[in-house]
Amino acid sequence: MAERTKENIWWPFVQHASGGGVNVIDSAYGDFFNVLGPSSSRPVLHPQLDSSASWWTQTFGHTNTRLTLAAARAAGRYGHVMFPRATHAPALALSEYLLSPHGPGHEWASRVFFSDNGSTGMEVALKMALRTFVRRREAYLITNKDSLVGGVEVD
Repeated sequence: MAERTKENIWWPFVQHASGGGVNVIDSAYGDFFNVLGPSSSRPVLHPQLDSSASWWTQTFGHTNTRLTLAAARAAGRYGHVMFPRATHAPALALSEYLLSPHGPGHEWASRVFFSDNGSTGMEVALKMALRTFVRRREAYLITNKDSLVGGVEVD
């Protein structure tokens, strides 16, 4: 499986390198992967610490029961729901909590937005901030034929 993987999969975070070992993961639980041992007549599982926290599991670990059940319920009830100009009870409840006196957005945020990942969230936040800046400072941005965005010339 490891050799076939090297021949068929490119990992964008390893800079085109295909050398080195491949961890063949059977399953994951808590802070560990169960990794298949080297080729033999009988595969043997070895626990291996997920030291990168698989990017997304840092806080809760793999297969957190409450999160797994909540995700399964949401997937069964909503599937994939396009969110622009739509809502559902869990999104509204979370938004209201985040803006409430007990939430992290209290006294500085007036609304929330949701994204499926961190990079898209950052992109959306930057676009929203830039749009707000442009609306508030439009007279200062365009001085002649050159366009300035936040004091930086845009070609």
